[in-house]
Amino acid sequence: MPLSLFGEAKITIACNQEGITSFSNEYVNDYILATLLRTNDSERLGLYLTYSTDGVLIDVDFSYLTKDDIPDARKEEIEKKSVEYAESRIASFKKQTGANKIGRNDLCPCGSGKKYKRCCSN
Repeated sequence: MPLSLFGEAKITIACNQEGITSFSNEYVNDYILATLLRTNDSERLGLYLTYSTDGVLIDVDFSYLTKDDIPDARKEEIEKKSVEYAESRIASFKKQTGANKIGRNDLCPCGSGKKYKRCCSN
């Protein structure tokens, strides 16, 4: 999965390595746009890193994406992906922390920046 940072820095990083199945640009852009919708960001930086088979950084690219970059015909699809990715982040948080439940007043692990009770607890 690409890595999204939340808080002050609105960045999603996708790393690919030669010889390993890579994320397509469409997949990464969809992930960034879904994250942008979920977190209600105005824009998000996509940072694309490519490494050689021996782990040397060989290419860096980036893009700034906004809600305007979501085609009207795909808005519902991207919104659905934002829910799926949020659920995945919550499951990953629970697995990593060993927590069975998330406190109502804790920040939601989905990355929205909201308290869990006002976000994904429903």
